[in-house]
Amino acid sequence: MDLHGSTFADLDEATARSLAKGCKIPHELKGVGAPGNQTILQFTVSEKGKLLGVHRVQGVLNHQLSAEFANCYLKPYKVNGVPTAFSVNMTMDEK
Repeated sequence: MDLHGSTFADLDEATARSLAKGCKIPHELKGVGAPGNQTILQFTVSEKGKLLGVHRVQGVLNHQLSAEFANCYLKPYKVNGVPTAFSVNMTMDEK
């Protein structure tokens, strides 16, 4: 992916969740959308682990949910020992 001239590695969801610190990325959402649906959010993260953005791919992304991720940091993801920016789609089931 290319965003403003930066290249982001595509990361799998399980690896990205294991890098989360300072926040919890839920597997389930309550009161956000219709029960039984899924919300898929794309997270873009800098090489230093700073969350650059959260974008809705499917489902609901409201202000309250967006605010939950405002202070989210992830441990840096390294490719061949070099910290690398990445993007990942996170799936959350709506209960």
